[in-house]
Amino acid sequence: MPGKNRLWLWAACAAGAWYAAFASRRYVGFYYDDAAYVLLAKSLLAGKYANPALPGQMGMPLFPPGFPIFLAPFVCLLEPHWPALQALSCVLSVANLALAWQLYRGWLAPGPRVWALLLFALNPIVAVNAGAVISEPLYLTVSLAAFLALRRALSGKLPGAGWLLGALVGYAALVRLAGLTLVASVAAGCGARGAAGGRPGPAGRGGGAGVLSRLQPPGFRPVHGIFLALGLGLDAGYPAPAPY
Repeated sequence: MPGKNRLWLWAACAAGAWYAAFASRRYVGFYYDDAAYVLLAKSLLAGKYANPALPGQMGMPLFPPGFPIFLAPFVCLLEPHWPALQALSCVLSVANLALAWQLYRGWLAPGPRVWALLLFALNPIVAVNAGAVISEPLYLTVSLAAFLALRRALSGKLPGAGWLLGALVGYAALVRLAGLTLVASVAAGCGARGAAGGRPGPAGRGGGAGVLSRLQPPGFRPVHGIFLALGLGLDAGYPAPAPY
């Protein structure tokens, strides 16, 4: 591996140590959101989606179920060792560096790519979020993976990439509502490919859904994956009304 390509490993190690230092200064429950996510994950394990700390175990529609679904098995395994959940956020944040490095490949030369990765890795907001049990690290993971899947899907080199892309985009919307913007981003990427001389440009033929549903080759169906991910996630996130 060339020297500059190896630098991302050193950056990831340094960033991981920095993230762990931030995590050690916080505890689960330091923020409102991290306590709410843990409670919602426990609620999912009990077969409902509600906050048991609220009167009447009221539902929490402001918190999409994507992150609690991801968190639930870890809560089941690690309770009551909550600091281990902070380690999970640190692992996700370091994994995001690897995904970002792959995403920068093809955009930037090795030197600028290293600087871009360092700016991302040492961003104070990224570091603070890495030490908290909140949805931001997972949302970054899913978003970066979606853009990588989009690149593979447009290249036509990965069979089934459209399904993977759609599932990632759909799940991103379940992790954070901002993930809905990924649908527009994917549509823009597909339209740009057509405008650049790829397959007949679907842009302008039926909007975002038309772009995604008409894109070829066969098997590239992000829309199907989006609906599948949203359907499964919402079904798991709201399996039963909370008792009052």
